Amino acid sequence: MIAHLLYFILRYWAKSSSITTPITLIAPYIMYVVAEYFNWSGVLAVVSGGLFLSFRSSDFLNYHTRLQTEEVWATVGFLLNGFVFILIGLELKQIIHSLEGYSIEEAIRYALVISVIVIVIRIILVYLALFLPRLLSSKIRKEERSPGFKLPFVIGWAGMRGVVSLASALAIPITLSDGTDFPHRNLILFITFVVILVTLVFQGLTLPLFIKLLKLKEIDDYRPEVEQLEEIRLRLAKSSMNYVDKHYSEELQEFESMAKLKEQIMRNITMSELNLSEQNDEATARSERKLNRKVLLELIKLRRSNLHAIKNEKKYDDSVIRDMEHTLDLEEARLSKY
Repeated sequence: MIAHLLYFILRYWAKSSSITTPITLIAPYIMYVVAEYFNWSGVLAVVSGGLFLSFRSSDFLNYHTRLQTEEVWATVGFLLNGFVFILIGLELKQIIHSLEGYSIEEAIRYALVISVIVIVIRIILVYLALFLPRLLSSKIRKEERSPGFKLPFVIGWAGMRGVVSLASALAIPITLSDGTDFPHRNLILFITFVVILVTLVFQGLTLPLFIKLLKLKEIDDYRPEVEQLEEIRLRLAKSSMNYVDKHYSEELQEFESMAKLKEQIMRNITMSELNLSEQNDEATARSERKLNRKVLLELIKLRRSNLHAIKNEKKYDDSVIRDMEHTLDLEEARLSKY
């Protein structure tokens, strides 16, 4: 309910990033408080509301607001992660002394057993999620290559627990509705802390070792996201080409800048078709993608150097220089993802 109300406000009223970004910051707190007031789960309310707003974000976020909001939330997320772990660290001493009839040794044993169960269950679920659809659908078997048995194991092993698990444990109320203490709350917090410690430290430190021992060739070959990205780029470029040909046919003949614009679109189409070409073997395609990425990053570095020299000339406004620098940042960020 709150998510739908916020969606209405963000779409039809908040038209500025200076308004939208603060609303996205206070939205989780509003969802949590309202849910807890009606004795519902505040954590589940925030998760479900966040998923809804994220799914519909394209309806109310323009490019400027999206960039600003992502940067703000990246900073807030980093700070909140550190704050939550500091908070549990400060409370750990009191939690250990309030385990309600359990010794520290017993609590550690329970936590280690639960850690093993959590790790095993996740690995099993990853295998089921990747292979069960393939067993049930022949279409999936034809269209998608098999991930192999090594890659799902690494994905399952990489499932470290973090601040979400800790936030869920901290969301447990201190007292029940009748005023009595919530049973074994401190034990739950301690077990959660140990599970996070085991998964982050043990699994995190051993993950590179497993990748090295398993010799994961599948990771190098399994590039569905890159292929999907190229397909989307190709479709968007072709639609742009059709639009220009249909609505600006005369301008294409009259103005040289329009002709160059069409040439740029055609180059994008050619590059996407080349990356998706079935005539190239996978090794050659990967090599071409790496070369293209390397050249583009080198060109961005060159443009940055030239931009710095232009800035020292003092001929152009600082705002124009910053806008151009931001454009280069976006291009480099896009290339650095792949």
